[in-house]
Amino acid sequence: MAARGCFGNRKKAYNRKCLELTGGTRQNVLGTPSTIHWADSRDHEEMMRLLARDGRVTNFECRIVEASGKERSCLTSLSLHPGQKIIEGSLVDITERKNLEAEREAGLQRTEFIIAATRTGLDIIDENLVVQYIDPARMKILGDPDGRVCYDYLRGRSTPR
Repeated sequence: MAARGCFGNRKKAYNRKCLELTGGTRQNVLGTPSTIHWADSRDHEEMMRLLARDGRVTNFECRIVEASGKERSCLTSLSLHPGQKIIEGSLVDITERKNLEAEREAGLQRTEFIIAATRTGLDIIDENLVVQYIDPARMKILGDPDGRVCYDYLRGRSTPR
């Protein structure tokens, strides 16, 4: 999504995806105050503070409320062009990515709970024999694998056999 606006928060141009999120049409948003609804006004205040201080904001994570009322996670980058009296930027919807990250974290927590409750050891090794995951109980004993190969980390050997 991209927006191009004048100072005073009035838009000059908006793309289709951003219009979908804000619930407007090209005709009724051009030259009008912004219709983006922030889920947390502190996000907007912080973004505007950074923009005023630095003249730009890069990959600022925020949550907006779309026209349907659904909350979306977004990354925004903005540049202030004082000579042209323009604020130009983009807004990228990262909701799906954030949801997948939360699901992955919840799955990891469930797995670690099961491992702890059953006193089962678990390690995950990639195709190069590098330890990618070790359960917390074994990590307390063996330490952080930090990119080590399994035969070294788990058995103290310098070769796989």
